Amino acid sequence: MVISTFISWDPELIPSKQIRPMDYSPATTTTLDHEVTIQEVEEYFTNYLVNDRLGIIANAHTVFADRQPSKAMSSQCLELAKLFSIAVDFPKTGVPAEIPQELRIKEYPDFMEKPDKSTYQSYSIIGKLFREVKDLAPNECSIKSFTRVKLKRFYDSDMEVDRYEDYVDDAFFHKSNYDYKLGNLMDYHGIKTEV
Repeated sequence: MVISTFISWDPELIPSKQIRPMDYSPATTTTLDHEVTIQEVEEYFTNYLVNDRLGIIANAHTVFADRQPSKAMSSQCLELAKLFSIAVDFPKTGVPAEIPQELRIKEYPDFMEKPDKSTYQSYSIIGKLFREVKDLAPNECSIKSFTRVKLKRFYDSDMEVDRYEDYVDDAFFHKSNYDYKLGNLMDYHGIKTEV
C-alpha cells in the first residue's frame, strides 16, 4: 500500500481567523406519561409535514450568503443557521423553526435555477462558475442521452471483478429502474439535467 501525503505551508491556505462554533443545544423534548396513540402519531406526522422548513431555510441561507458583503457571516445567515438547527431537531423536539418575514426570500440567484421565481445575476464565484459551466451542460437529461457509444468511452476494465458477467442482467434491471424513477422525479420537479 502506498500512502501519499501533501503538505503546504502556503500562508494563503491558512485561515486568517478562527470562528467559534455555534451552540446547537436542542430544545427540550416532550415526555409523555402514557403510551402513544394513533391520533398522536397522526398529529405528529401532520405537524412534521406542515412545519418542515429545512429546504426553505437552506435556500434562504444560500441567497443571503450570495448577496451580503459578509457572506455566511452576515447577521441573516447566522440567524438562519440557528433556525436550521431548530428545524433539524424538530422531529425530536416538536419545536418548529419560525422564519421571520425579513428572512423570507423574494429573489433568487441565477445559479439556483428557480424558473418559477424572480431571479438576479449572481456576481459571486459560484454565480460566475455557474454561467461558465451552464452552456457546457447538455440540454437533454443525461439519463435519456446515455448510449452504448458513451458508455464505451468511459468504461474502465480495471473495475471488472471475476465473474462480473453473472451480475450484468441484475445490474441492468436495477439501473433501468433507477433511471426510470429518477427521470420521473426530474420531470415532476421540472429538472432538465442531472448536472
